[in-house]
Amino acid sequence: MAELLVKDARIVTPANIIEANIVVEGGRIKRITKQDVPTDEEIDANGCYVIPGLIDAHVHFRDFGESYKADWGTESGAAAAGGVTTVLDMPNNQPVVNSIARLDEKRKLVAEKSVVDYGLFLGAENENLEEIKKAENVAGIKFFLGKSTGDLLFAENNLGQFFKVMKPRRMLAACHCEKLALLDKYKRDKFEYFTEVRPSLCEAKSIRDVTVNMCDNRAHICHVTSEAGLAEVVRAKQLNKNVTCEVTPQHLLLNKTDERAMGAKLKMYPPLRTKVDQAALLKALREGVIDLVSTDHAPHTLEEKGKDFTEAPGGVPGVETRLPLMLGLLGMRDMIRTCCEAPARVFGIRNKGFLLQGYDADFVVLDPKKEWKITGDNLFTKCKWTPFEGKEVKGGVEATFVRGQQVFDGEQIIETKGKEAQFS
Repeated sequence: MAELLVKDARIVTPANIIEANIVVEGGRIKRITKQDVPTDEEIDANGCYVIPGLIDAHVHFRDFGESYKADWGTESGAAAAGGVTTVLDMPNNQPVVNSIARLDEKRKLVAEKSVVDYGLFLGAENENLEEIKKAENVAGIKFFLGKSTGDLLFAENNLGQFFKVMKPRRMLAACHCEKLALLDKYKRDKFEYFTEVRPSLCEAKSIRDVTVNMCDNRAHICHVTSEAGLAEVVRAKQLNKNVTCEVTPQHLLLNKTDERAMGAKLKMYPPLRTKVDQAALLKALREGVIDLVSTDHAPHTLEEKGKDFTEAPGGVPGVETRLPLMLGLLGMRDMIRTCCEAPARVFGIRNKGFLLQGYDADFVVLDPKKEWKITGDNLFTKCKWTPFEGKEVKGGVEATFVRGQQVFDGEQIIETKGKEAQFS
């Protein structure tokens, strides 16, 4: 007998939307059928949509020395509440994850605390090429080419030798692109907008540094923010099919005038840009130039974000709110393409991102007509604030399942043990 039957569902498959049931066995989708099947457990979707579990390919779940602001229990719970069933976590922890020993330590902690499935990045440093050679089953190698949160930093003149080692193993390079030399040039204490000291030129020049050194490697450009950066992505994609990129909800929906109104709450790396940049990003996302949407979920306490702009840390939370925000911008089909399917494809995550026979039973019961207001007090993230405070949205998560196990029931987190994803 199968484990679970989800019935009376409007199932969003890669081909179409069908009214059918999902049969789950062994944590995987056994089949999608219009027939009733005897199972140990039965869930009635009541005509709601059932969509693939979202994948957030860029999160910072903190923990270790920063558990006061976020930890894997709270943030993976927030992910589940937002319909996210797999997260890929960055290595700029305290201490940084720049060795296999640190990676193993993090794997142990995450395995004990995560509610959803996960993958981990290993951080590149100028002197840790031997550690990169030993890495197994990582989401990718993260290159910080401009100063960001934490202590990881990488010089672009070392990219070639690292890419040469990574290429035969098909390892993905995830790149934070802001050219350090230019950041130093524009650095100053007084400015009207943060983009003045981290201008789009820094992003565009850094993207070019990465893409001309790729050697046909897999290179993923994190959080593209500007029309100038997009132009470099387009140029690179015309030459190399292994270039991919992402955008965040905050760079699509907020701009530098919002930053002036909210101050350091909206400080982030790279910074918010102009309305012209926003429009270019949205157009590129809808046309498939930008591959996917990740949140760069980066929680800090309100006390930290209340400091002077030059002292406050960069980053905003977002893992919990991406689904309704993207539904409002893109609609159902493109939301699934950019938040479920493309992350699985780009990062080579096995058996995730699609509602297909044999794939992991990661899915979300979604009421697309449910209206609600985003407020920090009602979020599960430990930091309890959001850059989208008070925004009215549509799209309510009624339930979230990871490998057939319910992890969210529409109101509370149901604690289960997430597993490490497997990468092709």
